[in-house]
Amino acid sequence: MFNGDFESPPTGAALDWRITAVRGAETEREDQGARGGQWSLHISFQGAENLSYRHAAQTVCAGTGEYVFQAYARTRDPTTDEGIRMHIFDPESSARLDVYTEQLRGTNDWTRLETRCRVRAGTRLILVQVCRMPSWKLDNRIKGEAWLDDVSLKAAH
Repeated sequence: MFNGDFESPPTGAALDWRITAVRGAETEREDQGARGGQWSLHISFQGAENLSYRHAAQTVCAGTGEYVFQAYARTRDPTTDEGIRMHIFDPESSARLDVYTEQLRGTNDWTRLETRCRVRAGTRLILVQVCRMPSWKLDNRIKGEAWLDDVSLKAAH
């Protein structure tokens, strides 16, 4: 993955991180408290929405085969039962690839989120998203913070 450590600002290139604005959250690079290097991605949830968050993503080229996806995340005081996770999928056909990492709920120091995935024939591009699913609970407006760093997708050995 390109710029998986967020040490460079997103370039706007097709195969770099894309951060899109969404009501209810602010997403930006932050230069304090990174896991490695100086920078990490910081998401601040404002507590006004039951947010379906998929607004930080990167498109990746990967050939057919087995891969290990890994990212490190930390969280502070999220207020709902739905935390953050990573979603790795084929945007043209979820039947070919559609996996999630486990989610982080509550307050956590840097935690590895990891999953194995198989890229099948026909998959041309993979989309990797930071993801928060909407909550079904009454108290569902998410407030709190999350950070992401050291994101990678490597061929399995």
